[in-house]
Amino acid sequence: MFRVEHDLDKLQRSLTAMERKQFPFAQVLTVTRLASVQQQTIRNDLPKKFRIRRKAWARTGVLMRKAEKKGPLESFVWMRDWYWQTHETGGTRKPRSSRFLTVPLNEKMRRALKRTKNDARVFIARGKKGLVILERSGKGRGKLRLLGGLEKAVDHKEKLGFMDTANRTMKQTTNIFRKSLAFAVKTNK
Repeated sequence: MFRVEHDLDKLQRSLTAMERKQFPFAQVLTVTRLASVQQQTIRNDLPKKFRIRRKAWARTGVLMRKAEKKGPLESFVWMRDWYWQTHETGGTRKPRSSRFLTVPLNEKMRRALKRTKNDARVFIARGKKGLVILERSGKGRGKLRLLGGLEKAVDHKEKLGFMDTANRTMKQTTNIFRKSLAFAVKTNK
């Protein structure tokens, strides 16, 4: 969570009557626009840090709630899926509803795992490094192809940098506020 503090009393004294009247609207607009900039920056940074397989996810997976005139002056940006917390802070990811996490070897193996979910030729076996997922190809006792492994937990390094992105965008607060105040005065009723 971020707190942005300014000497608003000093700023309000230097404003005209019209600007003073529109000041609360400009504040709400500034907080919302800052959150929007953070959301867009995170959406743009995700493909640089992760291989995003579903392009639509990068657009819909980062959510934002706008600030409101009534109530606390706050806006939120968050990730839709629960597992992103581990990518932000680092740590161990554990399965939520089963005993193991499926860890594919690469993108080709991930597609094969999806395609062969209910296939009798796909099975789990114990390998040298633990449990593995194998697929039998060909007829009879054909060749075995390694699709992935099963892990009880997977360690993640701190990779997302959500807070760093937020810190970078917070530097734009003054500029965004000026534009918001000008817009509020311009659209005054």
